[in-house]
Amino acid sequence: MTIKRVKGIIEGEGEERMRREEVENRAAIGRVYGRWEVIGVERGKKGLEWVCRCECGKEKRQKIWNVRSGRSVMCKECSGRLRRKERE
Repeated sequence: MTIKRVKGIIEGEGEERMRREEVENRAAIGRVYGRWEVIGVERGKKGLEWVCRCECGKEKRQKIWNVRSGRSVMCKECSGRLRRKERE
């Protein structure tokens, strides 16, 4: 790999960091956060995302931070069902 310095940024550094993060995030496969189970890691438009499966079986790509922080704990269908139960 050829490394060039362009305006103080090392070319190729971003790809290496992405690969390292991808390996680190693969360790999360199988973990459960709220109702999401992490089943994979994929590259999204703005970085890595987890592929998660909800308890109901729906699969969705989620931003890692949203799942880890608890901002996203279940899919929309489960969330809607939970809200309807609370109203009754």
